[in-house]
Amino acid sequence: MISVLINEKRFNYRIAAVILNEGRVLVHRGEQEDFWSLPGGRCEMMEFSADTLKREMMEEIGEELEIGKLLWLVENMHVFNDREVHELCFFYQANLSANSPLLKEYEFIGYEPDAKLIYQWQDLAQIQSLDLKPAFLQTGLVNLPLHIEHICVSLSE
Repeated sequence: MISVLINEKRFNYRIAAVILNEGRVLVHRGEQEDFWSLPGGRCEMMEFSADTLKREMMEEIGEELEIGKLLWLVENMHVFNDREVHELCFFYQANLSANSPLLKEYEFIGYEPDAKLIYQWQDLAQIQSLDLKPAFLQTGLVNLPLHIEHICVSLSE
């Protein structure tokens, strides 16, 4: 995976999915985390970003995704586990298959090799009250862009 430590700071190349269904968005968090994010994962070397998203979702929840258009390219500077992180993230619109049993679940569990992930469908009408990272998603998810947007999130946001 493309995640490197440089001068005590971390660089990540991450891909995330915006999965909407009946006025809800799918979010997830690590079992020990107190914030939510959109599902996805880190890209591998020589892997296209959409392929990363398909692989990550198959690994974590055993579901195949239909990848749609690229919505956001985000340069996200933040702190995670007391370390400054410089993250480049592609956010794609995506869909689970129409007959996926996960569309009917409110909450379910996904797995990474070293972590348990909690997935939930959150109502878009209530999304602004959710601790969702990066924070621009609280408004961005209810007003999806027509064209790719470049978003920069600084450490102070």
